[in-house]
Amino acid sequence: MTQILVYISILLILITSLIGVVIPLVPGIPLMFVTVLVYAIFDKFIHITSLDIIILLILTIISLIVDYSSGLLGAKIAGASKKAVFGGTLGMLAGLLFFPPLGAILGIFIGVLVAEIMQGGKNLQKAIKAATGTLVGSLGGIIVNFLVGILFIILFSVFYFR
Repeated sequence: MTQILVYISILLILITSLIGVVIPLVPGIPLMFVTVLVYAIFDKFIHITSLDIIILLILTIISLIVDYSSGLLGAKIAGASKKAVFGGTLGMLAGLLFFPPLGAILGIFIGVLVAEIMQGGKNLQKAIKAATGTLVGSLGGIIVNFLVGILFIILFSVFYFR
C-alpha cells in the first residue's frame, strides 16, 4: 500500500511538471528527471534502475535540444535575422512577465516582428513570415516536448511496476 502511495505522489509531481513543458522558461522535463532521480536514490534503485535513469536522461537531453532549437530552426527556415531572434526572446520574456503564460507565445511573434521591421531591410510581409516561422517552430517544440513528457511518464510507470 505504501509503494502505491509513493507511486501516486511521484506521478502527481510528474504530471504537474508536465505543465512546465507548455510554459516557456519552466524546465518541465528536467524537473521530471530530477524527481525520478531523487526518488531512485532514496529507493536505492530498487524500483528505478540505473539503466532506467540513463534512458530517462536521454529523453531529458532530447527535450532540451528540442526546446532550445525548435524556435531557432523555425526562425532560420522563415528567414529571421539573429537580431529578430533576440527580439523574439525579449518579447517572450516580456510576454511571460506581463501576461503569463500565453503572453510568452504572443511576445515571441511581436518581438521578432518588431525587430525585423526596425532593421529596415525587410518589408512587412517578410517580417510577418519571419515572426510566423519563429512562432511555428516554438509551438512545434512545445508539442514535441509535451509528447516526450508523456513518454517519460509512461516509461516511469513501466519501469516502476515491472
